[in-house]
Amino acid sequence: MKKAIQNLLFIIMTIVISATGLIAQPTIGTTTFDGASVPGTGFGVLPQNLEVQGWDFLITGNVGTSGSITHNGGFSPANVSIFGQSGTTTINIGSNDGSEFNFDNYVVQFFNFAGVYTITSYKDGVPVGSTTATAVSTYSVVNLSANTNFDNIDEIRLTGFGGSSVTFQVDEITISAAATPNTVPTASSFTASNRSDSKT
Repeated sequence: MKKAIQNLLFIIMTIVISATGLIAQPTIGTTTFDGASVPGTGFGVLPQNLEVQGWDFLITGNVGTSGSITHNGGFSPANVSIFGQSGTTTINIGSNDGSEFNFDNYVVQFFNFAGVYTITSYKDGVPVGSTTATAVSTYSVVNLSANTNFDNIDEIRLTGFGGSSVTFQVDEITISAAATPNTVPTASSFTASNRSDSKT
């Protein structure tokens, strides 16, 4: 009986450790995507998803649209390259483990698509706020650090490609620890026990 219990505990611990290993958290600071390349998705019908160094990348499109996601860790600079044919609708970038962060900036370049696109922040699948940026064909910094709509979130989604094919390459992502929102005191939270003049 004791041996059976030990074997059961071993199996449970193995499952827990394996499941934990499948989830990764982005590093606070700058992710450069340097290092061994993660095997890409290959070219196929969207959606396509790839986890790289704690970040989940997802590309979606209209029915029949194809694309791919590739991690080029040995490139200089290293990047994650996302390609979608005409009909690409959304590119998502989020924490693999669902943890929150302040999205400060990313360094990106575009091919095939040129113009203004929309960046929308999300937390737990709910939109928080949005801004716009202009796609350019050389690596450029998109700075969102002053926009509080990008604080304490777990994902951004890029939209507004107007039916064009898109090649999106991200070289770096910089985040900081999620800002904890201040809770405004209310009358219901003020009780006799926390009054400075209460008697014990």
